[in-house]
Amino acid sequence: MLDNDEQTSTAAPVDDTELESTVPHLVDDSPKGQERRIHFRRPLRLRVMVATHNQLLHGRTDDISSHGTCLRLDLLIPVKTHIRIRFLAPFIPDQDHFDVAGEVRYSVLTSESPCYRTGIAFPEPPKEFQRWLNRLQ
Repeated sequence: MLDNDEQTSTAAPVDDTELESTVPHLVDDSPKGQERRIHFRRPLRLRVMVATHNQLLHGRTDDISSHGTCLRLDLLIPVKTHIRIRFLAPFIPDQDHFDVAGEVRYSVLTSESPCYRTGIAFPEPPKEFQRWLNRLQ
């Protein structure tokens, strides 16, 4: 498993303004700085495994709610991609992970890491997921 700051990607980082001009369908076109969240998200860092139709990525959460999360990933996942996320919480002995289906809403290259901040919405979160999240506090 990766440390929070460990990078696994060999792809060269791309400036997000370059991304917007060359492949605008890969990034959110909402006005910069505009809040898009409907549900409150609490800051929480968990390791995650993200499965797309053709790859498995490792990353971590920045924040989470029962309806979405912000992930830090080494690779860009295009907007509208359907994914499966496995949240890892080894400190909960009887349920050390939880799997949730999600959809990518935005993906922006950050300058501080570099990595992609990837916003995920959970269209139909399982009811058990909220109970699991409550155990993380």
